[in-house]
Amino acid sequence: MTRTQGMRNGLTLTEVLVALMIFTAVIAIAMSIFNLWWRTYNRVPERVAIERELTSALEIIISRLRFAREVELVHVNDVPEQTTVNDIFIRFVSNPGKIEILGNKGASDLLRIEGLTQLHFSVLDDFSEGLLSVTISNATEDVSVSTTLRVMNSIVDGNYLETSAIRYRPSERFFASSSPDPQPDPDPEDPEPEDPEPEPDPLPTLRASNISYSKRGQHLDLSITVLDQDNNAISGASLSIDLKTGGTIYDSVQAVTNNSGVAEMDFHLFFQQAPSGTYTTVVTNIAKEGYEWDGETPPNSYSK
Repeated sequence: MTRTQGMRNGLTLTEVLVALMIFTAVIAIAMSIFNLWWRTYNRVPERVAIERELTSALEIIISRLRFAREVELVHVNDVPEQTTVNDIFIRFVSNPGKIEILGNKGASDLLRIEGLTQLHFSVLDDFSEGLLSVTISNATEDVSVSTTLRVMNSIVDGNYLETSAIRYRPSERFFASSSPDPQPDPDPEDPEPEDPEPEPDPLPTLRASNISYSKRGQHLDLSITVLDQDNNAISGASLSIDLKTGGTIYDSVQAVTNNSGVAEMDFHLFFQQAPSGTYTTVVTNIAKEGYEWDGETPPNSYSK
């Protein structure tokens, strides 16, 4: 008598467990690769945005120092809380990470960003050369921008060659100032002096135009266009504003206009921190070599 053994149906418990373990391992590896790619993909635009913020702050510092008078490197702890009418300080504040401009009207933030770790000034070669190196760094995203400029009115031979703070006095002219040579008394027998040179032509004016607001996620974006008297867009102009609500200053910001003559500013976490109400922008200064500001702010408002 012959017995025929039938084929086994299905998988054993051990085989099922092994298959599940292999499947779980494949899913875990795939998720790790996806998370790594996603972090890299998101980090690139974030680094670009941080580099743009650092570059904008660096351009403002350069515009203020290039033609300044009595530029002197000082220790950050020696910066006073109240300055004189003429002295202005730029310093790094580590907690929170920000760059601050301090004048006789108080302090305002030039740049406030998470991870900002360094503002570094250093004198190159010799004080008489007026060469100054400026570096701004963000260690969190490993972003750093730096430049070297020549201070036109030279640097004061102070106690420091490298610091995180600097003192200067704004220059009324865009060239080195000097005292005129004393002139001798006129001789009575000499002929009458010629008429003095005519007054120079007035400088072309700059004006703020088209102040616009827009909401971007949790940010408030603000853009201001700078035009000359002929309505031409002006690039490279330094612009300072006060954002007000309820009659008080909510924030003070500086920016530099781009090639289209537009200065762009954003206020981080605006809709989480700021109270509801109507916001207005007041332009406090516009500066560019060879121009003068008309001192006006166009009507504007934004309701939250």
